[in-house]
Amino acid sequence: MKELPEDFMEVLLHEPVVQESQPLLCVCGSKLEMGYCPNPECEWDAPEEVFDCEWCGCCTNPEKCVWSVTCPVCNALAKKHCVEGTKLVGLHRERWLYAGRSF
Repeated sequence: MKELPEDFMEVLLHEPVVQESQPLLCVCGSKLEMGYCPNPECEWDAPEEVFDCEWCGCCTNPEKCVWSVTCPVCNALAKKHCVEGTKLVGLHRERWLYAGRSF
């Protein structure tokens, strides 16, 4: 194991701890707010309009909410996670298609 230099602790103690942070920027150049881009025209992270949904609480298209349909693969009922064997999974891709949504 390599020995630390003698002045190691002195350097650590006198080194500035807090550095001024630079604002994080999106690919489009906008400053990120809470990790998200506020620019509605950003092709990478544009905010999507969401609506109240009786199935999931809040989604972009309540009429085609994937939680409103029974999964055609594992027969998980509405509002239930999909299942593979004994393992719960998110939602099968086919369930999105069955609901008329893109995956």
